[in-house]
Amino acid sequence: MKKIFVLIILSIAGFSCKDCEVTKPKHKPIDWGNYNDVHTVYWNYTGKCSDFKEERPGPTIKMYGWIQSPHSQYTYPHDFYLIGDSLLVEANQNGAYVRIQCFNDKEYEALQAKFDTSDLTKKCFVTGELVTMNLEAYRCCHVTPNIFIEDADNVYFE
Repeated sequence: MKKIFVLIILSIAGFSCKDCEVTKPKHKPIDWGNYNDVHTVYWNYTGKCSDFKEERPGPTIKMYGWIQSPHSQYTYPHDFYLIGDSLLVEANQNGAYVRIQCFNDKEYEALQAKFDTSDLTKKCFVTGELVTMNLEAYRCCHVTPNIFIEDADNVYFE
């Protein structure tokens, strides 16, 4: 009876570990001197919490992608998302994405003014501090990348 109980516990533990695994596609390393695509940043900094160490301040990173609507249902007041494929801008995207956050109210207002006067269908370029954020869900801890910006001039469209 004791063996059966131990086997059941080990089986449950095994299933929970499998649930936490993140299957990463092949990706290239971060280019710290140039702009990286969303896919590269996302897959270099997404995984189990035990695989990452949070750095504060994080390194400065440059990234480009397509902005998901800054006023979409998925955003908080001071952030927006860059996604890796322009075809997913209007869709419920399931691809790579990186959250961009601006905590300075003055710069956030300048960023909103930039959104109002820019062509949001163009490629968006962002420079900021790369920070990994822990997400606790379903008995697992996953890490996702975020970029913190302190200046609206660190975002432009081309």
